[in-house]
Parts: sequence; structure tokens; C-alpha cells
Amino acid sequence: MILIYNVRKLFIMDFLFSYYQFLENHRGEKMKKMKFRGIVEGFYGKPWTDEQRLFLIDFMNENDYNLYIYGPKADPYHRSKWRENYPQDEMENFEKLIKKGSSMGVDVSIAVSPGLSMSYSSEEDFETLLSKFLSFARIGSRTFSLFLDDIPPELKSNDDLNSYGSIADAQADFTNRLYNRLKAELGDINFIFCPTHYHGTSVNSYHTTLGKKVDKNIQIMWTGPEVCSEFIDEKDSQMISQAYERPVLYWDNYPVNDASMVPELHIGPYEGRSPEITKHSAGIVLNPMNQFYANMIPLKAISYFLKDSESMSAEKATETAVISLAENCSKAMLDFINANIKSPIHPEYPTLPKELEEKYKSLVKEEKMKESIDILYESGSRILENTSEIKANLDKNILADITPWLDEYELWGKVLTAIADVKKCNYAFYQTSPFEDHMPDDVIDNAVVANSKLEELLTKTVQNKTVSLGQGFMELGMQILIKSKGLVSLYRY
Repeated sequence: MILIYNVRKLFIMDFLFSYYQFLENHRGEKMKKMKFRGIVEGFYGKPWTDEQRLFLIDFMNENDYNLYIYGPKADPYHRSKWRENYPQDEMENFEKLIKKGSSMGVDVSIAVSPGLSMSYSSEEDFETLLSKFLSFARIGSRTFSLFLDDIPPELKSNDDLNSYGSIADAQADFTNRLYNRLKAELGDINFIFCPTHYHGTSVNSYHTTLGKKVDKNIQIMWTGPEVCSEFIDEKDSQMISQAYERPVLYWDNYPVNDASMVPELHIGPYEGRSPEITKHSAGIVLNPMNQFYANMIPLKAISYFLKDSESMSAEKATETAVISLAENCSKAMLDFINANIKSPIHPEYPTLPKELEEKYKSLVKEEKMKESIDILYESGSRILENTSEIKANLDKNILADITPWLDEYELWGKVLTAIADVKKCNYAFYQTSPFEDHMPDDVIDNAVVANSKLEELLTKTVQNKTVSLGQGFMELGMQILIKSKGLVSLYRY
């Protein structure tokens, strides 16, 4: 009996240990670190400076990023003048960047985007581009990026039309030839290709042709269902990876704020990315904002997702990043971030204005006039206190980048306080006696001054080039201002 008991005990112990190992292995598979955890300087508008890029390499090293791709659309040698070599001084700057990246585990790739004027069948164009990539190899690069995004989606030249059945055939042939020549010259390399059709909710012959014909060692990029995707889920990752016949490399257009998004500051939580996409993708490369230092907030938060997609919530990651970068004003910064939440991954405007207006109107309806005025003062004061705290404590470089949005945020705090002042003056009318023929001059004068101040501030809000707090408290302010002017005209005519 004792022997049987011991055998059973050993069997159960062995089973439990094996099951535990299975769970750990399964958990490890789900939570594996992405191969590529990168940043692509791929936005429209003013590129970053060489000093900023060197700073970025340090930041990437500290936050476990391993790939930086240079590809700003405004660089003529990257796009419109791709046939021309970079000037010597720029090549020297690239060499410094590549060497620093190499010393810190960050691959630096100089992308070229020739699609606006290149002919896929032209041997001269092919040799010109090959020579340009080899010039990057001579200064240490071993990761090469070919961008064919944001170009006409069809073949244009007669030579290309006569040589290829489709633009997918042309791009697959050209990309393979370029990759094979670089590999023959250099040996082991990484090659990244951004296609022309780089987003969508379905696949077509363009994607499947690339999947079949492009060498399987080449990484193909994808931005998700949209150019700037609100959601990227496992089904999307499976769909495009199956079509491309390889794990897709996501070019995620966040926190970028170019094009129609210029008024927005994208520093909010990295939401809408399913942890399961790590099982089907080669990695994520983020396209940041023109505001270099402001990017450090979202990029630090996103690093937690890239290292371990299930480690913490998007909100917690942002909070952790803010505490790290702005410890002495973290609470104020989190309020400010919530005021600038609008982005492609969070398309709704901040809820504070709507929630405050609903609360205010509810108190008015309950005839709690003092309380309704108090919440306006309290909310305005909190915004103004947050602004002062941020200005006094935030890193000067980040502060310089966010100043336009911070100025608007502060303006809405002043607007709220001015609205409260107007309501306080209006309340004085009724406290005096609304049924008397004449109102004391000081009561009317106070209202006139308060009205003028509120009108001046509301006028300033329409001059903003930013959207901190969305439309803010414009509608509430206008409603109260118009009613207050009417009340003044009732007694001063």
C-alpha cells in the first residue's frame, strides 16, 4: 500500500510539474518580446536635428528599442532627389548615428523613397539606388529600408507597363533584385520594404502577389486597418501575415500628428493594440510626432507594450512613464494628457467639458446657484494650478514642445474662471431684487466688466492652432455670456 501511495504521489507530482511547465511555456509564447521594436522618422514636416537623433539612440537603448529608421518625407535626398547622393557632412552625421546605434544595440537604417519618379524596369535607376544603399553600407549600415508608400498606385511608364503585369509584380521584382545584390555584396543584412498599399480591412491580389514573390527574408510593413489605425487586433495581424506569407512588420502611425492631425498633441495611452498581435507579427515600428521631446512620454509608455504586451494596461504604462519623466508634476501632467487625449487611437474629444457642463446645469436646475458657481471656479483653478506646476517642474525640452497646447489649456482655465465670475455677477442681480425698477450701478458695472473679460478670452480661443480640451467650454461660455449681456441691457438702457 505504501509503495502504491508513493508511486501515485510521484505520478501526481510529475504531472503537476509538467503542467506547470506547459503553462509557463504557453505564457512565454504569448508574452514574447517582439523582434523589431522600432521608431521610424517617417512623418511629413520639419525633420528632427542630428543632435536629437543622437539623443534618441540613448533613449532607445534605455527603453529597449532596437531599430531606428531614418525617412522624413521633407528630406529631398530621401524622396524627391533620391538619385542624388547625400552631401559629405550629412553622411558624416549618419555615420556617427550608425556607430552610436551599433554600440547600443540599435540598428540604424537610412531609408530611401524613390517611387515618385523611379522606373522599376530601368537598369539605370536600379544601379543608382543600389549605389546609394552601398554608400550607407560603407558607413556601417546593415539594415536597408525601401519605402514605396504614398506614391501613385499604378504603373506609369511605358517600359514598366510592357515589362510587368502589375505594380505588385514590378515591386516584387525590383525589391528582390535589390535585396539579392546587397546580400551578395555585404553578406548578412536586414531588408525592410514598405509597400504602396499599406493598410486595409481586406487583402487583394496586390498583397498576395507580394507574399508569393517577395523573398521571405524581406520584412514587409503594414499600418493596420487604416493609415492611422484606431484598433489593431489579432484578426488583422493574421489576415495580412497570411497574405504576405510572413509575420508582418507594423508601421504604426502613432504618435505622429502630421497632415490633418497637426492641431493635436498625441501623448495619451497606447490603446487598441491587441497583445495577441505579437504572435503573428515581426514587430512594431512607431512613427512619432514632429515635436521631438514630447514624443518621449508616449514612446516610453509604449516600450512596456513592446517588451511585454501583457505587462500592464495602457493607462498604467502612461502613468508609469509620466512619473519617470515628470516626477515632480506627474498628477498635473496626467490631467494635461487627458485634456489632449484625442488622436486616431482615441478619436473622441476629452470628456471634461461635457461632464462639467452637465454637472453645472444639473445644479442650476436644482437651484443650487452657489454650488454651480463653485464647481466652475474649482475646475478652472485646477487647470491653472496644473499649468503653473507643469511650467515650474517639467523638463525644459519637453515643456518647449508642449507649450502651444499648454497655453491653450491654461486659457480654458481662465475661461472657466471668467464664466464663474459672470455667473457670480448675475447671481448678484437676483440677490439684490430682480423686480425693482433700478439696479445699483455697482452691480451692473461688475457684470459689464466680467462680460468684457469673458468675451475677450472667448475671442482668444478661436485664434488657437491647437485642440487641447477640444472645443473646451466655448458653448457654455457663449450661452452664459449672451444671457448676461441681456440681463445688463434689461437695467441699463
